[in-house]
Amino acid sequence: YFDSPSKQDRLKRSPKDIYSYPTLWTVQLMNNSINERKRLQQEEEQAKKDVEKIYEDNRFLIVQPFSHKASCFYGANSKWCTASKGNDYNFRRYTRDGRLYYIIDKEAAGNRSMEKMALHITNDGNATAWDQQDNNRGIDFMYERFAPIANILKKLVNGDDDYEKLKKAKEGNRAALKDRLSAEYFDSMD
Repeated sequence: YFDSPSKQDRLKRSPKDIYSYPTLWTVQLMNNSINERKRLQQEEEQAKKDVEKIYEDNRFLIVQPFSHKASCFYGANSKWCTASKGNDYNFRRYTRDGRLYYIIDKEAAGNRSMEKMALHITNDGNATAWDQQDNNRGIDFMYERFAPIANILKKLVNGDDDYEKLKKAKEGNRAALKDRLSAEYFDSMD
């Protein structure tokens, strides 16, 4: 019933009109789909709260997900194990072992191989990048692919100085709280 464009138009024009539905079953189906849409919107809102937006402009978005739901939302349409809906084990493992970032090119939306890349920086500073199809790519490939924001990506990979990290942490930046400080005298604080 809902696949018919003419019937969809009729419902869009007057969804509250009980007479626009042919049967009680159709009313119930419509009610269920409305409830499902509300549930998905609430999940999306929660997922958007569980990330730190590292960078955003008209074309690019860099986020650091702090929950599995946020990882699934921003990693949608990828083959990353950290964004698989059935199991959060890999997400927990990667975030425990370092920092996970998703780099998204908004203009490449729909391009199933180049729209997004995942970047993982281990606690000891090793960085790895994956394309959307979960192919391990070199960091240089990522810099080339996202050339307009390569300097921002280099800062993520190389780390900022301790002063900037502490300043961000004081401001309440959640991502900064997970950063490691490089000076030896901060080891006890880490």
